[in-house]
Amino acid sequence: MAITDGGRSSSANSASIFVGGFILGGIIVGTLGCVYAPQKTRKILTEKIAQLNSAIDDVSSQLRADDEPNGVAVKSDEVESNI
Repeated sequence: MAITDGGRSSSANSASIFVGGFILGGIIVGTLGCVYAPQKTRKILTEKIAQLNSAIDDVSSQLRADDEPNGVAVKSDEVESNI
């Protein structure tokens, strides 16, 4: 006999399992696609992946530049106690 709290934990667990499986499946399919792709396709894929990595780096650096500290250090416990 399993005890749950209204089914919330089991549905959250199911969702996390689904997302994990979806990501793992994408990685597996992507890897197999690269391994079995013709040489020309591999070159195109390599170029596209490099472009994607470059774009991710650009966005990441922009987000870091926009998120400058304001000089106020706040602990999460202080925020929770004020709420």
